[in-house]
Amino acid sequence: MPWLIPLVLLGAWLRCAQVHESLWLDELHTSWVVADGAGAVADRARAGNQSPLYFGLVWGVVQLLGHHEWTLRLISLAAGIGLILGTYALVWHWSRSVASGLFAALLVAISRDCIFYAQEARPYALLQLSAVAHAALFVELVQRPTRARRMVLVVGAAWLFYLHYTSFLFLLAEAVCLVGWWAWGAPRPAYRLRAAALDALATGLLMMPALQHVLQVAQQRQNWSRIVPGWPALGLQLDFLAFVLVPVLGLAVGIGLRLTRSGFRWRSLPAACTVCWLMLPPLWAFAGTWTGLAALAMLRYLVISLLAAIVFAALCQASFTSRAYRLLISLVVVVSTLAGSGMLVQWTTDGRWIGDRDEPWNVLVSWLNQRWPADPLPVLLCPGLLEDAAVVPGTDAELEQYCLFPLRGLYQLQATPLVPLPTRCTVCLTPELRQHLDASGGAWVVIRASDRTAQPILETLACQLAARPCESQRLGTLRIARLVCE
Repeated sequence: MPWLIPLVLLGAWLRCAQVHESLWLDELHTSWVVADGAGAVADRARAGNQSPLYFGLVWGVVQLLGHHEWTLRLISLAAGIGLILGTYALVWHWSRSVASGLFAALLVAISRDCIFYAQEARPYALLQLSAVAHAALFVELVQRPTRARRMVLVVGAAWLFYLHYTSFLFLLAEAVCLVGWWAWGAPRPAYRLRAAALDALATGLLMMPALQHVLQVAQQRQNWSRIVPGWPALGLQLDFLAFVLVPVLGLAVGIGLRLTRSGFRWRSLPAACTVCWLMLPPLWAFAGTWTGLAALAMLRYLVISLLAAIVFAALCQASFTSRAYRLLISLVVVVSTLAGSGMLVQWTTDGRWIGDRDEPWNVLVSWLNQRWPADPLPVLLCPGLLEDAAVVPGTDAELEQYCLFPLRGLYQLQATPLVPLPTRCTVCLTPELRQHLDASGGAWVVIRASDRTAQPILETLACQLAARPCESQRLGTLRIARLVCE
């Protein structure tokens, strides 16, 4: 398809433009996980509440191509570009409309969130691409089941789950869609209850090894509830406006005007799958967050449903035969997407499409490595992690090592000793640590936090050490200061 090539090139350019940008905190966790031997990957991934599967893939890439920003992000970049092709193929297959497939591909190519996750050394872009393939296979299986498709569906479900545990919401939505299609669909699906039950059992058995870790992650839900809003974040609201509300209005107006309908029907299995895929995971995520069961109402945990929203918008556009009206819907959705993304404003401001990763750890580490030999003071790190609230130096070695990962991955800080501290203004130094810092004459302090949080931390540490800050500077959302004992 000739028109698909420029869309893929556009998407590739938008995604690769910032490939050498400094890693941010979550990506530094990936870097730390794969920084050493293969034997450390699983334990380090689990320490960050993640399944090891994705990190094993990244470790393999790093072993082949070296440890760099672009190699850590390579899987996500490839998946993000492949997602443009995958979404086109899915929409074309379900709607039989080349124009709607191209529309969906364009939305994926320019979607700010799709671009962001394709630039990030985390599993979300690969999760999106895998979900598109699984949804396509699910619809084919329900209509024309074979043993091969059943086997691939089961393995694919386990693959999704081990990429990220939150994909269970998507898999559950597929199950609800299947039950609903058994009850109300026409024609009745060829995929029978007995076969589905056996496949569900096989999927559950494949997921069982992760049960203990999932329960451990669930026990930390109070930590996550501190950062997950009870109301949808602005990014979710904008995506809903552009990809759901605007297409629904276009669909309603077209029906009201009695425009000629296309061959695509909303009472079809692909349409039912799309609606379940779009609506159910967010509903369950927000319900879990509001009830305190699990803090899941974050866009990164709902990236699969973001793809469903784009597919939904394309299917709304495919519902009419009028080229002019379909073009009108497409233009309104595209303009809404770009206007809400802020990418054009960001580009005119600093030449970047995405400005979220404002954590120049590479600059900070390079600067401190140059300064430290002349001022060899201990380094105190407040990493801004949820887990660092429980840090008490000298009591939990594993937790301490985990909280040091921002300076133990791709960007290696040469200074010693390196001590993690809680990122809070009530931070309290132990007598042993205070004595050591007094003997050293002070400390370097690295804080990942806003000025509103970082300044009280510096003042508290200076008070406890009877020290004064000799220099302090801000690097994006990072703060570095040198405290000298009086």
